[in-house]
Amino acid sequence: MARPIKLGIPYFSLDVLLDEKVEYIETLHEAEGFYFWVKLLQRIYANGYFIEWSKFQIAAMKKQTGIGMDKIKEILASCLEVGLFNQELFDQYGIITSRGIQKRFYMAAQKRKEIEIIPEYILHDKLLKWFDGNNIEETPVKIDENPLSEEVNSEETQEEEPKPEGYCGINAEETPLDEQLPEGNGSVSAEDCRLNDVKSTQSKVKESKVKNSKAKKKDRAPSPPKIAYAENVLMTEAECQKLIDKHGQAATDWMIDALDNYKGAHGKKYASDYRAILSWVVGKYEEQVTKEQKSSERSESNDCNGTDYAGRDWSKY
Repeated sequence: MARPIKLGIPYFSLDVLLDEKVEYIETLHEAEGFYFWVKLLQRIYANGYFIEWSKFQIAAMKKQTGIGMDKIKEILASCLEVGLFNQELFDQYGIITSRGIQKRFYMAAQKRKEIEIIPEYILHDKLLKWFDGNNIEETPVKIDENPLSEEVNSEETQEEEPKPEGYCGINAEETPLDEQLPEGNGSVSAEDCRLNDVKSTQSKVKESKVKNSKAKKKDRAPSPPKIAYAENVLMTEAECQKLIDKHGQAATDWMIDALDNYKGAHGKKYASDYRAILSWVVGKYEEQVTKEQKSSERSESNDCNGTDYAGRDWSKY
């Protein structure tokens, strides 16, 4: 059974400073206007990048917010009037969405492999990558800030960051394709320019990574080979010699044997057997030495007392 396609996003950001459109709704309809706008955004993002507006949605909003149906219609009309939601798509298809909503949805969901797309509803052209299967940003380049840190209240009129020298000067994200440079005038279209900017940036990033990788490989000395000092213990000759120099040959042999038995019995694997010996096998060896010393001291103490325990007649006790 195929896994169902994930529709919405789990959260969205809400800026502290709201723009004049939201302030207008809040001023005109007071707290009810702001509350309705936020709850409507929640329903949209839970569904994806739009919702179909119907009497069932109105009833659901009334139940959720406690706002009357007539008031809901009035607030929505104001939101459409100032451009918080797209009036054309609402009139033509009865859906609620906007370019800003679709842009933030794309930024949050751009790593997904599959999204249900209805081309007629699209205002932010990047969403079409899921529809035509041409994902030109399979590995997106992060140029600005966090994807969800944009202003949630500015639906249609976002101020853009200053562009580098040589940039086309046309915002392809926010300007519809039919409003960009006319065809046949010998100029480069805004969409082509945007794609060239993306490809150029990606090419520079990849080229830089390749150069750094090659430089690191040249500077890196080959790792010395590891020798099997037991069936399950591998170390380099230098690592083994360090143990011998610090603890002696007999102690090193004991520790190698202890680690070999432990790994064989428990099926353990370590990235470095030498580090494993340093981290806990050395401690086990020192505990064993301490126990043997205490046992030897008790034996010597009994011998010094002069009591012949072996020749004593234990039947009297």
